[in-house]
Amino acid sequence: MGENREVPCEGTQDREDDATGEEAQAVKEETERGQKRDEALFVLFKRSGLCAHTLSELAKEKDSFGSAWLFLRLFSKVKAHGRLSIEAPGAIDLSGFCGLTAKKIFLFLDFLPSSVEEIKLDGAAMKGPALPLFIRFFQRLKAVREKLREDRGPLLKRFHFADNSIGPKESPKIFPLLVPLLEGVSLKGNSLGVDGFRALAGAVREGMCSSLRCLDLQKTGLQREGLEILCACIKEKGLGLETLNLSQNRLGDEEMQILCPFLSAASLPLLKVLLLRECELGMKYEIEQLAEALQKGGHSQLESLDLEGNFMWSLEPVTKILQSLPSLKNLNLMVKPPRGRMRGVGGVWGFLNTLGSQECFSLENVAMRVDAVSNSESTDDETVRTLAAGVYPSVRTLSLTVPPYQFTLFFRELAALVAAPFETIDLFVVSVGGEKDEEVLTVGLLSLREGILKGRLGFLRKFQFGVESMGKEEVDILMDAVVKSDWGLPNLESLDFCWTAAGEGAESLGRALASGKLGGLGQINLFGSGVTDEGVRGIAEAVMAGAMVGMSSLELGNNPDVSGEVWEEFMVAIAESDKGMPKLSNLGLSVTNAKRVGGSLLFALGSGKLPSLERLFAEDELILLDEKGVETLGDVVKRGTLPPRLGAMGFSLKAPNVNCDALIRSIALSEKGLPFCVKTLNVKWGRVGEDALAFLAASGKGSLGGKLPGLERLDLFNWGIDDGKVKRLGEVFAAHGCPRLNILELSKNRITIAGFSAFVDTLCTDSLPNVRHIFLNSQEEAEAEEEPWPGSFAIAIQNVKKRAQDEGKLPGLINTQL
Repeated sequence: MGENREVPCEGTQDREDDATGEEAQAVKEETERGQKRDEALFVLFKRSGLCAHTLSELAKEKDSFGSAWLFLRLFSKVKAHGRLSIEAPGAIDLSGFCGLTAKKIFLFLDFLPSSVEEIKLDGAAMKGPALPLFIRFFQRLKAVREKLREDRGPLLKRFHFADNSIGPKESPKIFPLLVPLLEGVSLKGNSLGVDGFRALAGAVREGMCSSLRCLDLQKTGLQREGLEILCACIKEKGLGLETLNLSQNRLGDEEMQILCPFLSAASLPLLKVLLLRECELGMKYEIEQLAEALQKGGHSQLESLDLEGNFMWSLEPVTKILQSLPSLKNLNLMVKPPRGRMRGVGGVWGFLNTLGSQECFSLENVAMRVDAVSNSESTDDETVRTLAAGVYPSVRTLSLTVPPYQFTLFFRELAALVAAPFETIDLFVVSVGGEKDEEVLTVGLLSLREGILKGRLGFLRKFQFGVESMGKEEVDILMDAVVKSDWGLPNLESLDFCWTAAGEGAESLGRALASGKLGGLGQINLFGSGVTDEGVRGIAEAVMAGAMVGMSSLELGNNPDVSGEVWEEFMVAIAESDKGMPKLSNLGLSVTNAKRVGGSLLFALGSGKLPSLERLFAEDELILLDEKGVETLGDVVKRGTLPPRLGAMGFSLKAPNVNCDALIRSIALSEKGLPFCVKTLNVKWGRVGEDALAFLAASGKGSLGGKLPGLERLDLFNWGIDDGKVKRLGEVFAAHGCPRLNILELSKNRITIAGFSAFVDTLCTDSLPNVRHIFLNSQEEAEAEEEPWPGSFAIAIQNVKKRAQDEGKLPGLINTQL
């Protein structure tokens, strides 16, 4: 019955114990090495200056997503060991993901630490197949919150929906889950529809919004029915909102009748901030309704009221409510007169009188517009003086429109002050005629110059002169002061000399820019201002000096006296500068000789120094190219380096017989083909080889589909196209399609009936779906053919057209003009 068991001897047991101890030691050492490795990597992240913004940007890109995820993974490990030495991220913006799947988005979100209180996501994280992942993530977050587990996920308080990320379909599934977790929700830029507002109202009715303090409904398409549903529910339950933003929703008479009774302390007892910007309030009774609602609403805690961008006949209704809002600190009245009203907003003088009284002791920051030129009241000199003298200390932001003589009064008064009474001024000087503009303007500019030299005009934000006598001498006075002063005009954002003679002084403007003392300037308008060669050179020097990196709009249009050579210098300066103009969206060059130097222009556009550019010329202006310019266009197309948001543009040839083979081959070799912004190729009188067309036809489709995605007009007049080439052209359209092409000009070539028939036979039904006009006038071969009767070519072409349309091809073609 005994079993033969092997009993270990004492020495064997000792060896096993030693082995176990060695394994444990090895595991311990490996763990320590791993911790040290993680900590070393974490130190690298720390020293790189990684912050929440950088982390968000890394996570958005496919190539850097791994680094962002690794940081979060390391962060959680280091935190678990109590060795946290880096500032924890508090806000994450993942809107605008580039090529990442929804699974990767939520893989990143799953590792967010508890420090994250604010998240912004777009439709990639909540629409279509991403919606179940979004719901699961917030269900888990809700469960964690209920168990008070701070170590498992972000303690989310605020959520921002990026523009167009949520709609009526998603709202009913998302709101009940998300809103109970939050103190702030931003739905700005999302059209919710009636179903969306019904879902939000349902969350209020079920008591899910008790913690909600900030609700941003800006530009959500809020209309009568949706507003009625939401307001009725909040009136019934009440809501503890402190901030309500209804800006950029059209609030007409019907909407105001619903909204105004809702604006009471009973419905919104904690309301501190009410934003109603650009709601198209315009009728007298709409403003009066709002004023009455606020006056009777018992909003003793309201601190901020923003009405900017609406239309008002008079400030009188607002003046009446000031006593009823004892806590009001911030009031934005940057309003406009109603459309069609020639006079400005009335009631300004009465409003200012009230501001100067003891009734408005709580007001700290008033923004308002004063139009001394078109005001219905007479804005006398004393009003202008008292504004300048700071008699109304709560007026911190002022938009002031004055004639030249009151501009002089205003700055003469300002120059005498030790400290400026404003944070921001937008100044518009407008000629009203009947006065010596030039004389009084110079006096005012000298006062302005003195203020700049003394460093007292840091509040100047916008500066517009609509006085024709503003010329080189006047600009030189101002810009000389900027250069010589210690501070310049650091907060000036916009400078407008449109339709004056100030462009003659653009050279001194360039020097002021290069000095770095106009560092905040983002918009310059010199349209029709007589800019000279020297002026453009001055601006080019500022570009080379890196002083234009913050510029968003540079309007140089309607200055025809600047030579093509100088425009070439300007384009080269952009391309060869270290920093370029990375924020520039508008470079206005209409009605200038810049379009005559297309090669240099393309050199600048393709340099990567204008990545945000959207607008150059008017749509009907074509950029002219010589043979070298065509080669440059081909190079830019092949490399795909045109600014991605560039608007419609077109090209034409400067001279006949320009060989376009290089351009055709570049389109074939490029990843995306001809850029979408190229709408017109007016390359008449040019030349092309059949091999180049065959090469394009044989090239594969681009990453976005066909390689002619945006082309609307193609002019191949007198291109030497014979039957072989026109068939190849058909093969190009068959291979790549040209979905937007409207006009195809093939006149003055050598196309026969057989050639055009072969062209049509080559097409697919979706090759040219929108072409309406094909011009075939004056075909040399057709005229040389022996016609059995006059007009037989035209009849034959019409027969080919009919056959094509019977086959489903060229469905939009209405004209084959001969």
